[in-house]
Amino acid sequence: MVDLLEELLLLAVHEEKGTLSFAVTSKIDFCLSGALLIELELRNRVKVNKTSLEVIDRTPTENTRLDILLNLIDNSKRVRSPSYWVTKTKGTFKHLRREYLEQLVDQGFLREEECQTLWIFPSTAYPLRDNRPKREIRDRIRLVILREETSSPRTAQLIALVHACGLTNTLFEKEERNEARKRIKTLAKENILIQAIIKTIQGSNSGAYTGSF
Repeated sequence: MVDLLEELLLLAVHEEKGTLSFAVTSKIDFCLSGALLIELELRNRVKVNKTSLEVIDRTPTENTRLDILLNLIDNSKRVRSPSYWVTKTKGTFKHLRREYLEQLVDQGFLREEECQTLWIFPSTAYPLRDNRPKREIRDRIRLVILREETSSPRTAQLIALVHACGLTNTLFEKEERNEARKRIKTLAKENILIQAIIKTIQGSNSGAYTGSF
């Protein structure tokens, strides 16, 4: 499992119910959009600072979504902020969450089940078919946070996304959470894209932004 979006969704989906909590639902689409930008940063295609996000390498990534986003940023008439690109990415990939959930179904990690919300509205749930990938991801994060093992850049970004998406409580026991929150918050504090994601979520909740299992 090498894709940040897949890992984040596996952590977010309830193992048996196949749904997302209400708190996570309000944040997940911004976090997934931000994760695409983080993927570009990890692949050294973009340079990010507090006021700008710019293309530094136009080489295709061989990932269709990332290449669309890379071209979108590269063709922008002016340099834009990370927060702008989080919002723009969310608007460009309107069905990103569903597409990635279905991708995880195709890979055999999730099942797709038709159900009803409030016993009335038809909806789709995605319970885990195989618990091992999620357990591996969770264990990797716990080792970094609780045992202070060295983190790879990709795992560090995933941990910061966990913070932005409000998933800390699902990964740690009650007695571990205070310590875990402090370490995760410290790790995320200097992460420019994560702070842009959080800022965009807060703006959306206050009505400053609009946009689109």
